[in-house]
Amino acid sequence: MSGARRASIGVALALALASGSASAEERRPLPRRIPAARVLFGAAIPSSSALPAGFAFDVGVGAQLTSRKDLGIWPELSYSLVDRGGRLDHLAGAGLGPVLRGRSSSIGALVKGLGGAVDRRAAGGVRLSLAFGAAAGLLSVEIASQWLRLADVGQGPDELHELRLSLGVDVMAVIAVFTGVSIVRAMRPTRPSPRRG
Repeated sequence: MSGARRASIGVALALALASGSASAEERRPLPRRIPAARVLFGAAIPSSSALPAGFAFDVGVGAQLTSRKDLGIWPELSYSLVDRGGRLDHLAGAGLGPVLRGRSSSIGALVKGLGGAVDRRAAGGVRLSLAFGAAAGLLSVEIASQWLRLADVGQGPDELHELRLSLGVDVMAVIAVFTGVSIVRAMRPTRPSPRRG
């Protein structure tokens, strides 16, 4: 075999290997970053009668970062307000958990650390949430169990365990939907108005 023929075979093999690695890279799913700004309304139901149940309002800002098989992680920062008949609770939270996304639905679990005030007492604890998303993330249902340690033991119970039930809307998804509708309407050809006379 001549040297020129060997060189041509080597070049062909190198090109085949390069194209094979490129096609493998193309088949690899790219990470998806889906920002979310959730607004949730619901109820905070304590396990004891030491504190009354209240109306809960939550705001969460984060992103769902998914890659292979739509499985990924979900970081979120949140603020929670609970109105217990005029007595307000304020809690800030930061959490992380797994998320599994489909074409129009998702399910995710969040573990959050919490800190703030409950019934004018310093409080800190943990919230474990299970969230179900529908309509391409536009709507969500969240069920959560929350445990807090309260300061100033002499003023009431030193612990608070609550069940949280909430319905939510993703503001980012709402903006995406209305933006898409506006773009589609703008791209439609306009019909000429009929001439009179």
